[in-house]
Amino acid sequence: MKIYWVTLTRYCDWYQSKRDVPKEMIYKIEEANLIGKKKWIRKGVDNYKDLPYKMGMLEDYLNHQNKKEETFLLTVGGETPISWELSLGMFPYIKEKEQVRGFNTLQVSFETPKNIEALIATFKTVNQGNKTEFASIHPYERWEDLSDTLFGEYGEPITFKPALSGVFWVTIIGPGHLQLFDIEKLKKIKAYEIEWLNNETLFIRVCEHINDVIQPKMEQEMFRITEELKKALKSNQM
Repeated sequence: MKIYWVTLTRYCDWYQSKRDVPKEMIYKIEEANLIGKKKWIRKGVDNYKDLPYKMGMLEDYLNHQNKKEETFLLTVGGETPISWELSLGMFPYIKEKEQVRGFNTLQVSFETPKNIEALIATFKTVNQGNKTEFASIHPYERWEDLSDTLFGEYGEPITFKPALSGVFWVTIIGPGHLQLFDIEKLKKIKAYEIEWLNNETLFIRVCEHINDVIQPKMEQEMFRITEELKKALKSNQM
């Protein structure tokens, strides 16, 4: 089953010259063998074509310094161990606003790994601290259905899209987004697994295995936790 991982933030500068944050994220994902040998790469959108991958191209593209105010877009993919794709979008950081001009986003689609706990450990490691505002993992097709603006159960988000539309199999709410909630109310929410990472990032897991989360009973649990998060929003955020 193909699964979808998304990480995003408005407040951490991924765009800075050395690109240390996205480089570390991608390295951790590669190290966990969630993605394998690179076969093609694409820089930008629209008229940009997929190019056959040659050794070092990802690093070269990440090190390339865009023109001022220019959006950075990159997608790389392969077919081993099974078909996968990783996309990175970065926007310039505006110091006066203390946030980026848009959302820095890392998206990865890949087949469900055998070692689920290793996947969870990598997800937590990649998304701890102020580099992540929101992150989630969910079965890809069902994620699309849930997030459909017109017909999806998460058509009306908890906060706003593309951030916290609802609770998925695993969800992380980090600095920049936690401030929208009453922390004491968040601490009362019950789920299969809830953990505060370094006291600054909330991790929520709906059930043990991702294959089970599409079952009606587990989806109802997802929706219940989503409603609890809505109730935990500060009154001025509702």
